Amino acid sequence: MVSEANDARGRGRPRDPKVDEAILGATVAVLRERGWSGTTIEEVAARAGVGKTSIYRRYPSKVTLVADAATRDRESVFPSFDTGSAAGDLMAFVLGSLRRLLGSVWQDVLPGVLAEAAEDPDVREVVKEAWSWRRASIGAIVARGIERGEIQPGTDPEHVLDMVDGPLLFRLMVTKAPLDYGFADQLVDRVMRAVGSHWR
Repeated sequence: MVSEANDARGRGRPRDPKVDEAILGATVAVLRERGWSGTTIEEVAARAGVGKTSIYRRYPSKVTLVADAATRDRESVFPSFDTGSAAGDLMAFVLGSLRRLLGSVWQDVLPGVLAEAAEDPDVREVVKEAWSWRRASIGAIVARGIERGEIQPGTDPEHVLDMVDGPLLFRLMVTKAPLDYGFADQLVDRVMRAVGSHWR
């Protein structure tokens, strides 16, 4: 998790979980009101009732703060991906992804973060670190699918993640086409047609 990489900044002084939660909650609130470009450490600190140093002790930049706020409730929002079938696992992953976006602040914030990542290497590294959880999840889904004989041996999990996240992000950032159950069903079907052992 991103915050773990920043714990060294606060060594020597115990972290207060209430302060951590206040900072992350304030981050989400400010993002919802101001958007990515309008969110500042100063505004988050004021909203959380803490000094800027309390935030910088935990997070060296705005993007590391936002990344931690984005992932704090991930486990409670995403379902288990081990459903008993590769198609079921992929559907759970896609639907969990849509739940994380639709009706939440992240639907509006993510395009700005990704746009800045294209220009700023530091932001890009944080985004890649945050995305590592998605890679690991897809890797586990592919491994189980191969073991069950449902996915072709030698399938590259990175390729599967590209097939999932490419259309999702294209709809989110370019076409604004619906991100609904119909989209999820078609997406999983296309992925399974590409990598499934017996999918037709």
